Order: sequence, then C-alpha cells, then structure tokens
Amino acid sequence: MAIEIIPKTKTKKLSFLGILFYFSLLLFLAFLISYFVLNVYQKKLEQEITNIKKDLEKTPDQKALEEEIFGSEKNAGYQQKIKDFSALFSAHKLPVNFFNFLEENTHPKVWFSKFNLDLEKNLLDISGEADNFEALGQQSLIFKRQDFIKNMNLSMASLAKDGKVNFDLQLAIDPKIFK
Repeated sequence: MAIEIIPKTKTKKLSFLGILFYFSLLLFLAFLISYFVLNVYQKKLEQEITNIKKDLEKTPDQKALEEEIFGSEKNAGYQQKIKDFSALFSAHKLPVNFFNFLEENTHPKVWFSKFNLDLEKNLLDISGEADNFEALGQQSLIFKRQDFIKNMNLSMASLAKDGKVNFDLQLAIDPKIFK
C-alpha cells in the first residue's frame, strides 16, 4: 500500500439539491435581467406616447382654421356653404343636355330657325324649315319615338315659295332631360 503524503480531496458529485439550487439561481438572474430590460423599454414607449400626444394636440391656429371651415354655433362656416351650393346645383337645370338631344335627333333635311325654351313649363316652341312634307313627317316620327318628348303639337305647316315647308312645333319635354 502506498502512503500518500498529500491527501486528495474526494470529488463530490452534484446532488439533486445542488442542481436545483443552481437552476433556481440562474432563473432568478434571468428574471432580474429581464425586469430591468423591460423597464427600460417601458420608459422609452411612454416617452414616445407623450411625444405622439403632443403632436396630436391642436395649436390655436389649427383650432381657428377648423372652426372656420366646419363652423361653430355662431358661424355656419364653409361646410354649410358647401351644402347650400350642392342643393342649388342639384336644382339647376342644364338646357345644354336638351340641345345635344335635339342635335342627335334632328332629320338631315330639317333645320330649325327659332327656339323658345320655357324651363318652368318644360315647353319648347320651334320654328323651322323642311325640304318637303315627307321630311317633316319623318322628323315628327323621330320626336314621337323619344322618351323625353311627352307631347308634340304641329301648330302650323305651310309651303314656301321655293317649295320647302315652313312649320311651327310645340314640344312638351320631360324635365329629366335637364338634369
């Protein structure tokens, strides 16, 4: 047997309690670090929220401009003016639509010399000239087939010196054509 001069220490094996202790210590350090990291992020986010709230606050100039545009209890503002204009515009009649309709539905051998358009009564008095009675008859058929012409009255038709036909028509017009 050999005599040992320097005694060797016995190596201790980790016990279950030792492993549990080190695991708990590691877990505690992880929680402690994450607490400080999350606390720093929270302060940064609170600062960003404060900055955004400051940006969203309206300056007195912006408040005055908004009151001018949208109005207040004392002042109707531009918003009311826009509503009033839209009401006026929707009630406005456009006779140009009727003249476009008349241009598209006029016989090539008929021309009109006089118009009298009454927008309140939706009546149109037309005087004109046709090459012959056949062209005038075709023109009256064209008008009768149109949805926008409610009624047509040929008040006068006469033969001119040059063989052409002079006529006067009165048309009752559907008011939808002016919209």
